[in-house]
Amino acid sequence: MRNLNHSYLLVIILALTSCKRVGKNQATIDPLWHKLTLSSGWIIYAPPDFISKAERGIDSRPGIIYSKKDSIFLQYDSDIFERNGISGCDLKSHFADAKASIDTGFYKTFYKIPVSHIALIDTIDNKIAIILEPTRTGKGTVGIEIPGCRKEAWIGITGKNLTADKEKLVLEIYKTLRQTNK
Repeated sequence: MRNLNHSYLLVIILALTSCKRVGKNQATIDPLWHKLTLSSGWIIYAPPDFISKAERGIDSRPGIIYSKKDSIFLQYDSDIFERNGISGCDLKSHFADAKASIDTGFYKTFYKIPVSHIALIDTIDNKIAIILEPTRTGKGTVGIEIPGCRKEAWIGITGKNLTADKEKLVLEIYKTLRQTNK
């Protein structure tokens, strides 16, 4: 009986300490939404009033996604990422990189994890994604980053200071992100 209790305890600890929420951010695309083509082979689906526009970048391919109706303005940046010396391109390696970026790297310092923002790791389009949400709705960044691997495309999209209903809509839009030239 004691070994059985230890097994249950181990399973509970592993579940609670894992940053990955399997499948939570997999989207069923609303049939009324339309496809927006972004840079570097990415597409995303959004309500019909949303528009995407590529902008001129120096070392990447930036753009905007916006809705005049909902007063939502998102910025994105993307490109083809060449990472030399990467340990691997599997989900486990990407998960470890993303977790390090949250725990001790860029997200921890720039977005002040966990004080000002919450960063979660999930899979979207069978790729590791970092989902960023403010700890106080309306006061911070709602973002997604899908880092590239070797010669794959990467993308980051952010929106700032969104109301609760707009934040929820943007998070649903993020779940539809797909790479077309895999």
